Amino acid sequence: FPSHDTELANVCDRLLEKESFASVDSETTDIDPRSKLRLVQIAGRDLQETFIIDYFKITDPAPLRKFMLSLIPKLNFFGHFDCAFFIHNFDAYIEFPIDLFLGAQLLQRYGLPPDVDPESRDAWKEKLVPYLKGKLVERGKGRSNGALKLNSVLKLFTGIEISKELQHIVTGK
Repeated sequence: FPSHDTELANVCDRLLEKESFASVDSETTDIDPRSKLRLVQIAGRDLQETFIIDYFKITDPAPLRKFMLSLIPKLNFFGHFDCAFFIHNFDAYIEFPIDLFLGAQLLQRYGLPPDVDPESRDAWKEKLVPYLKGKLVERGKGRSNGALKLNSVLKLFTGIEISKELQHIVTGK
């Protein structure tokens, strides 16, 4: 739980040195992107660790900025929300984002092509991405029905169920 600048620098250095894939999430004091960033959570696949950064205790966000702007792929959900806060609070965005929300919207709207085996590890690379690009060009931008939430997307595509109960305790929402 990096709670001061030296710990944050150490964590970010470890992430930059050892990680090939991470996930990023934030908690905020309000939904207005000009409000304060409260917590930043980074989970590393290779380090098998999760870091929760108390942004109220950070005075130098440069290491966090360096990590966010690195080319390490960063899994997130509804990442443009996080990016708006990151830009306002420490002048960075999520470089190389993989947004589950956008991916779920595409799959919800267009489904899998009939010849893609959902169990294949290479399905997304070989067939799904070109299929979705073709559908987007063909139909233009789709509209969201607002039903996509992190817990429902994770359950649908991975079978994992999560609770947002701790989020409400930590942030007071």
